[in-house]
Amino acid sequence: MRKKIMSIVILFLILNSIFIIGCSNTEVEDKKEFYMHRIEEQIEIIIPQDANLIGAYSSQIFMHGRHPSYCVFQFDQEPEEFLLNNGFQEKKSDMDREDQYTIEKLEKKIINELKTEIRVNKMQIPKDDLITFEESYLFIYHEGLQYYLIYYPSDYKLIVYIQGR
Repeated sequence: MRKKIMSIVILFLILNSIFIIGCSNTEVEDKKEFYMHRIEEQIEIIIPQDANLIGAYSSQIFMHGRHPSYCVFQFDQEPEEFLLNNGFQEKKSDMDREDQYTIEKLEKKIINELKTEIRVNKMQIPKDDLITFEESYLFIYHEGLQYYLIYYPSDYKLIVYIQGR
């Protein structure tokens, strides 16, 4: 009798573990789909399905009807078609002085805006997921729609930063 009860308890624990693992994977996929849909809806850019969502941060405080959001995606390999189709640009050392100055101004602007979002809107973004301009990157931005996408070829990481408005 005791062995039968133990067998039932073990079976219950195994089935419960399988259920919990299945739920957590579904939750991650739902979160990924939510943010991918939100990005497509707000800035009309479709993130490839093979991108893995490794971090998503948004604020509950927002102005003008749009929550600020900050997503970090990781690819297994370089998403060449995605980068090409969306017009990602590379900061080049051989840019003329005016273009170089414009890019450096943009970098400072992005960092300052992000610092403000973090401070004012209490977005809790881990240091490893923060935008950095210390390594090679590709980018696109839209001043009017207030978004920035920064791709790091060294680790196939894409950061999507949509400002609140």
